Amino acid sequence: MKMERKHISFQHNHVQQFLHTPHVFLLQADHLIAILRKKESDAGRRFCQEAHLKGNVEMDGTSLGKFYVRSTSATFQNQIRSLTTRLHRAGKAIPSSFEVHVMVLGACERGGKVIVWGPDCKVSA
Repeated sequence: MKMERKHISFQHNHVQQFLHTPHVFLLQADHLIAILRKKESDAGRRFCQEAHLKGNVEMDGTSLGKFYVRSTSATFQNQIRSLTTRLHRAGKAIPSSFEVHVMVLGACERGGKVIVWGPDCKVSA
């Protein structure tokens, strides 16, 4: 019977140690943050789709920056495929990496709510 108690005690201590390690809580926090970001993103998208602007409207667009992806990027494969086809037809060299431009457009009624729109990232050679 003592062996069983030791075994249970060992398992209990092991579980306690596991639960008190920081990575477990970080994983749980990451999951919660991901859920909250998704909810916020969905709410913002709904707001932008349902919003209507009228009267004096101010607009501003800007490029937030760019980053590079390989020609094998699965995320931008459709744009890369069409771009490489155009480059090939024009007789130009196909690069090993492509630039992806991140842009944003903001619009608001004077003194009203702001609507921010981020179009899909655009790939260029």
